[in-house]
Amino acid sequence: GRPPRSTLFPYRTLVRSGVREEVKVGTVLRVGDTIRTRSSSTFAKLALNDGSVMIITGRSRLRLLNVDGRRGFQLAYGNLWATVGKQGRVKPVLIQTPTATIEAVDALFHLEAHPTTSIIRVNAGFVNVEREVDGQTADVAADHHAVVSLSRNQPFAAARRPEPVNEWNCSMLAG
Repeated sequence: GRPPRSTLFPYRTLVRSGVREEVKVGTVLRVGDTIRTRSSSTFAKLALNDGSVMIITGRSRLRLLNVDGRRGFQLAYGNLWATVGKQGRVKPVLIQTPTATIEAVDALFHLEAHPTTSIIRVNAGFVNVEREVDGQTADVAADHHAVVSLSRNQPFAAARRPEPVNEWNCSMLAG
């Protein structure tokens, strides 16, 4: 098989393996390339050849991998939003963070990666999450999230996301 091809639509990014400070729209990325966004107002959009889309934002670092012939990515740190489509016999997308491996086929989700914790929030479909420290897995469905820590003492399970807050009350003392 051929390695996955991705197209980058950035503002300011850094691609390793021939360092380039800025990448033009339509640049084809290869396995081994690393995209790094370096400011809080930056984002890069990757359009995969199966119609899936990934967006990294803020200070993030994403590397393209080939994991056992699958489309793979390593999010070392930062934020990633993904819309992974299901087309034909496409293999799942795998995303590795310092604390977890996420596997998705037909899902819309947000992934936040830090050195000791990852947070996955699923909006549609479901993803399978494996905690790196002990191999424990959990399916995270739509409207659920999971916090994945390096510590075995931290609980690891999918939980329903709290309802959004639309109203705030404040009791200010009259002056």
